[in-house]
Amino acid sequence: MYGKHQAADLGTELRKFTGADTSDSLFYDQYMSRNFKPNEARFYTSSINRAQETLQITLTHFFAPQDYHGDTYGIWYLQNSGSPGISDYNPTPYTIDDPMLAIGSTGCQKIREIREQILNDRIPEQQEKMTKHKALLDLMSENTGWNPTLTEACTFAENLYMMEYQKWSDRDYPEWIRNAKVGGYNRQEDLIHAYKAIFCKDKV
Repeated sequence: MYGKHQAADLGTELRKFTGADTSDSLFYDQYMSRNFKPNEARFYTSSINRAQETLQITLTHFFAPQDYHGDTYGIWYLQNSGSPGISDYNPTPYTIDDPMLAIGSTGCQKIREIREQILNDRIPEQQEKMTKHKALLDLMSENTGWNPTLTEACTFAENLYMMEYQKWSDRDYPEWIRNAKVGGYNRQEDLIHAYKAIFCKDKV
């Protein structure tokens, strides 16, 4: 859900960059029209569902309805009952182009081989990191049901970043993070930093 809110915010901010973001501004379409025009812009995404969803939500807020009004999270709704219903809103067309945007679809055998090694943690550097952080990976796996891999750890770290971005309080974190004692990490802050460091290659 937080990712969708970010996509909505991105669309709103892009509209501000190309013009105003409210219907009462004289400069709304200063650089780009309020409504989508094929001669002004083209949009591309990979076939991955979450990528399409992100683009769709971003465009929904970039080309917001005439009576646009955003709520606390930036999700638009129609401001008055006399406005057309949401069902009348036409989605912005886009093109799926996996060879351009999905690395696994390039057709290059070498890229596929390297990608497979990375996803399965077979690169020497990855194997060294897995050995070093085995306790952290096992703790994550035991409490989430995810595989104890670096790929899953990166996904978990991304969630921690989003929780921090949304200003979650300490009590909002899972109990196993709040009270875990593993591998020398005796405080919640240390444990969270350790998982985030796996993702961003900081020293732990």
